[in-house]
Formats: sequence, structure tokens, C-alpha cells
Amino acid sequence: MMRRGILTTKFTPLGYRCENRDEGWIIEEKEASLVRRIFDLALEGKSTGDIARILNSEHIPTPMKLTGHGYSETFEQFILWEPNTVGSILRNEAYTGVLIQRKIKALIPGKKVIRRTSPDEQFRHEGHHEGIVSFEEWEKAQQTIRPKQEISKRSSIEWALKGKVRCGICNRSMRKENEMRSRITCQRPGCSNVIIEEDLNVAAMQPILRKRRRTLEQMKAIENIDTKSEEERITELRRIQADDYEGYINGDLDGEEFRQRKEKIRAEIDDLENTISEKKEKILRCEEKKKRMQWFLDHSKGEITRQMADEIIDSVIVAKDGVTVIFREGL
Repeated sequence: MMRRGILTTKFTPLGYRCENRDEGWIIEEKEASLVRRIFDLALEGKSTGDIARILNSEHIPTPMKLTGHGYSETFEQFILWEPNTVGSILRNEAYTGVLIQRKIKALIPGKKVIRRTSPDEQFRHEGHHEGIVSFEEWEKAQQTIRPKQEISKRSSIEWALKGKVRCGICNRSMRKENEMRSRITCQRPGCSNVIIEEDLNVAAMQPILRKRRRTLEQMKAIENIDTKSEEERITELRRIQADDYEGYINGDLDGEEFRQRKEKIRAEIDDLENTISEKKEKILRCEEKKKRMQWFLDHSKGEITRQMADEIIDSVIVAKDGVTVIFREGL
């Protein structure tokens, strides 16, 4: 489907709507005018920070509020345009009418371990939908933001929970101030939420240890699970099937009765085989959880590592009443 240019995602860029997959993306004029304005401001030489400040000063709703994706009234007063939000719009080549699919690829099937693909691995379809800006305008906008991106990458501070920590007061991201200081602060102006990196790591490690204990308890319960009763019942049903067939051949069962009994037995065997499969899958999943959690604990020496954060942590919420760790789905 990706190769043929058929949409495989339900997410639609700001400025478009999708009524059905075959029809593709259609311009939503009100949102599209906002996208055009952002590009116009970039072409005037405005930085992503300048554009964000302009949109905030005019109280323009953010993409989160316009689309409803991730929006919550609880944090409405804190939802503002940020340079990264503006940059993601300016970098999106979909606004030129191009559809690019397979931008990410799963490294482990069935698990949320992904990587970004290279251009030669992607499926690119020119003229897939009506563009909001021309390719030339898009190219010029890249020249406006690219130097700032490169500076940002060079000055990026690496730490174990980078990109995972959010403020429990206003839901904004929290960042480490610099390499020399261990303070991690909320990025919303005026928010006083702050935590020391060492304190954050200690607080976040406790839920990880509790998660490991719960996993071990689950394993103990699952060790008692077996499929013996289901397997014995299947053996018995197959014997009954053989007896019924013999009765049909001998004339003890007519064709309709034989067919009904055969279908009933087949349905029960299918249910039993599904139960066996689910039990075995549950055992494998729990064993995998135990191995992964134990590996991280053995190699982290009691501290949170970057690899541990990427593999098992979805986010860390820092609130005044404590730190909450949200684990990745499936853990």
C-alpha cells in the first residue's frame, strides 16, 4: 500500500483533512491559511522562535487544540506555540503535495523499537495531493531554519532521561540547564518546577525496582500455569471424532447428525487450541519482561542509563507530590 501511494496512517497534517483513504488529503482552508502564514513569516527571515512569539501574541490556537490530538482542557492555559512546533511544520514536505511513507521502521516486530529510515528506504509520491506551498517556497524555508537546527544539535546536552521528563504542573517538557549544573527545570516561563538530576534518577529508579518485583511475582504465578487439561481434552475429542466417523461408515449415524457433531467438536478443539496458545504466549511475554528488566538492572549498577530509558520508559512526570514513571506499552 505504501509503495502504491495508498495512505496507511490516520494522522493528517495540519491544513488537511481526510474523509477516506482512497480520496487522500484535502485542503482544510482555515488551517491551511495558518500554514501559509507560517511559511510566509519564515520566508521573511523570521526564526521559529520569532514565529512562535507572533502566533502566541495573537492568541492563535496551536495544532494540538485545532486538531484535538493530545489536547486537554486541564493544560489549556499552558498550551502555547513553541519553536519546535513551528519547525515541524516548516520541515514537513507534505505541504508541497508530496506523500512520503515508511519514515520509520520497526527493529523488532511487535515491539515499539523503531528507527528512522533513509530516503532510499522510503516511498515517495510527488503530486499525491494539492500542495499548500510550492516546493521552491519550502526549500527557502529550510534555508531559514537549518542553521538554527545545526546550532541546536551542537549545543544539545545529553543525559539519561532527556526528552522523557515533563512538568506535572503545566505538562511542558523539562530540560537540564547545562553540563555544569544538575538542575532540571520546566520550560514554561514563570513555572517554578525544578528538580535536581540526582534526585530525579533516585526517585525514578524506585518505580523501576517495584516493576521488577511485580514482574517476578507474575512469573511465580505463571509458573503454575500449564496446558495439560486442554491437551487431554483435545486428545479425548479426537478419539470421539474417530468413533463418530466409524459410526457414520457403519450407518449408526446419519450424514446430518455426523456433520453437526463434527462441527461442534471442531469448534471446541479450536477454542482449546486458542487457550493453549494464549497461555504459552503469556508465559513467553512474562519471561521476556523478566529478562529485559533484569538485564537493565544488572548493567545499570543501580542507575538509570540512556538505553534503559529508551527501552522501558515512556515518560517521567515531575510533580510537587513526587515523581511518576510511565512505562512503555507492553512492559
